[in-house]
Amino acid sequence: MLRSIKEAHETRWIVIEGPSVDGKFVMAWLDHATKADAALRSHFGKNPGFREGISRLEIVREIEFVPWAMEFIRLWLTENGVFCIDSPCDESTEMLPTMSAMGFFTLTGERYQMTIPDSLDLAAMISSLADLAGTEDDDYVLHPERLLVTMTAHDAFQWKQRLLTLDLQQRLADRNILLG
Repeated sequence: MLRSIKEAHETRWIVIEGPSVDGKFVMAWLDHATKADAALRSHFGKNPGFREGISRLEIVREIEFVPWAMEFIRLWLTENGVFCIDSPCDESTEMLPTMSAMGFFTLTGERYQMTIPDSLDLAAMISSLADLAGTEDDDYVLHPERLLVTMTAHDAFQWKQRLLTLDLQQRLADRNILLG
């Protein structure tokens, strides 16, 4: 389906860059996601009112970070290390603000880098989930893009193309400098 010109120019796209293909990165990323899931389940058990307060986030499925982490890994691998997400149209965006707050993504300029969290910050996770639930509009639609740095589709795909045309070693060196 063709989008309207207005939709094509909306600032709602997210660019994510990953590291080189590395099994250790994948294992560490998934390990942190597993720990985040356990911490969230524990928090829900101790604070059932919190779960009720963000119940909108669990209409389709329970909040779990491992499936989202696996989806981002799939995108990273199938898109040659750089991928773009149309935030209102791609459900993978839903947990991106929370995963970013937890350190799975690091904002560098206008794009995000897939990163391994330094530690599990339960307070950041809880706060971000509450913020995400607060983006729900009158039509019961969540707007995670309101919590993220976004750009137009044109700009996002220009960024992706620019990054993919760089020599891989240069792109990775630039990424490391950005992550300092």
